[in-house]
Amino acid sequence: MLGTKQAIMDSGWRNYVRRVHGDAIFWSPGLEHGGTTLFDYSDNVLNGTITGATLVRLPSGVLVYYFNGSDNKIVVGDNAILDSSYRTVMAWVKPEYYVSGTGIKSLVSKEGGWRGGLQIANEAADTSCRLRVGFVTSAGNADVASAVNLEDAWHFAVGTYDGANLRLYIDGSEDATSPTAIVGTINANADDLYIGGGLVSRYMKGYVGLLGEMSSAISAAQVADYYAAERWMFGV
Repeated sequence: MLGTKQAIMDSGWRNYVRRVHGDAIFWSPGLEHGGTTLFDYSDNVLNGTITGATLVRLPSGVLVYYFNGSDNKIVVGDNAILDSSYRTVMAWVKPEYYVSGTGIKSLVSKEGGWRGGLQIANEAADTSCRLRVGFVTSAGNADVASAVNLEDAWHFAVGTYDGANLRLYIDGSEDATSPTAIVGTINANADDLYIGGGLVSRYMKGYVGLLGEMSSAISAAQVADYYAAERWMFGV
């Protein structure tokens, strides 16, 4: 099962819309927003504030956001609900490489000293856009990175932490995992949740859609199910 709640449908189109997961703490399933407000469809209603990001409708009907790499971002204010001990963070992403913006860029991240979710490593050395996931835990810093260049193509990115293992999935398959167990819980912090930007800039360039955060680590089978159900919307 992809979720435990009834599917949300946009009256403007009748395509698949991702069900709200039972452990959702933030959920943006690709529906219309309200001006400068990104609606959270979880029970928590942690709506975000959109600064500059452009809403784009793909041919399938799903709505995504484009970030310009310089000042666009979406910010969800700090809330204790966002500081779950275990986590799944997922999004569809189509990053663009740009020479003037090399470094770690926020994809979906509750900072925590730049580790707080999914990031894009915009690497100058090989002009690539690589995915990474990181959290600050009670057992220390935890992060893993992919060797796959995601530039200029749609990919399904998922990061999970279950209290022992940090895992990174790309396009429905596990791509990287922590080499040793990291036994602990994710530390709480007072930072906001950033999408496409960050506490100390780190603006990414490219598209982001179908954002979700859960207070549990979903399984590899669930990741594969999401990818199989949604890939057609992104032409992959």
